[in-house]
Amino acid sequence: KEVIDWFEGSFNFCLQVSFNDGGPGAIIRFPGPGHSTFREEKITNEVQIIKFLHEQTTIPVPRLISWGSTKDSPQHFGPFIISDFVEGVHLSDILKDPTDQKRLYLNPVIDKQTLDTVFEQIADIMLQLFQFSFLHIGAISKDSASNKWSVTGRPLTYSMNELATTAFYPVDKFPTAPFKSASD
Repeated sequence: KEVIDWFEGSFNFCLQVSFNDGGPGAIIRFPGPGHSTFREEKITNEVQIIKFLHEQTTIPVPRLISWGSTKDSPQHFGPFIISDFVEGVHLSDILKDPTDQKRLYLNPVIDKQTLDTVFEQIADIMLQLFQFSFLHIGAISKDSASNKWSVTGRPLTYSMNELATTAFYPVDKFPTAPFKSASD
């Protein structure tokens, strides 16, 4: 029906949209050109993680509606993820000191119950993530034949992206396979 809002973060820009059928709104998220060097790979990896979390944990993640590569998007705009729009409040808004305009400090008089709830939820997420163990370090995917999740792609790190976007490090010099150890 219409674009309700648009916003951006460090690596993505998003369009919040509504539909004529009155169903839930959605977010269309694109990796920002110039902010993400490995845009196609980034979206593919993120979709796999969303599917994994949805299937293997109780960690709340928005429902994935659709996703695709640049060739799948209208006018080849870029790779994208479309998911349900979830109303909510930023955790930083809950925890911040209301007198701090720069949003750098925890509210010194925050309600103990609110803080306990936040810590319990974070602990639950961390414990769920900690239960998984893979033989390699990198991007995961699900094998359709065995129906098992494993590491199949290289890790795509913040440092790789920063080296490529700000220092123009040649992308063909980055690792192309999963790592066997953290020192790799």
